[in-house]
Amino acid sequence: MAVRAQSKKAQKSILRLLYAIPTCEDLFISACFRQLSEELLKIVYAKTFNRSITSKKLSKLNYRQLWKDGIKSTSLYKKDSKVKKFLDQINNIFKEKSDNLHSKDSNLNNSTVYLQQIITEGTDLSKRDLYSTITVISSFTIDCLPILCSLDINLMTMSQRSSFLKMVKSLRY
Repeated sequence: MAVRAQSKKAQKSILRLLYAIPTCEDLFISACFRQLSEELLKIVYAKTFNRSITSKKLSKLNYRQLWKDGIKSTSLYKKDSKVKKFLDQINNIFKEKSDNLHSKDSNLNNSTVYLQQIITEGTDLSKRDLYSTITVISSFTIDCLPILCSLDINLMTMSQRSSFLKMVKSLRY
């Protein structure tokens, strides 16, 4: 049940991201990517570390519980280098976007200065970074998440299977 709730949250985060990208506002996009990466990590946590966790408890996990004490301590993370690489990439998106939101790489101390910078210099949205982050998340959701969630295409209805395969095909090309 917790995985289903987290999946719905991830879907909402993707929709928010679709709203954010056309704005070219780096902070808004960072917030959406951070939220999405956190939702993906929570799905992994619920599938690999604590299958009996409730949605409420899963939503209250802090970063240390989620990543360091949870996902990173699993045998899957330690033994499967492909899965480890994917999870590290999603975790890095989470950390990088959190740093953006908390202005850790910036010397801006207040929102007035930040807004003045946007007006005079524009946003610092990097298209290359945007495409790279989208590619990492797409690859994770197509190549890794179905394995972690034990997705069996043979158990899908014909309609579900067709939709899933169309989605995968469209995201790979």
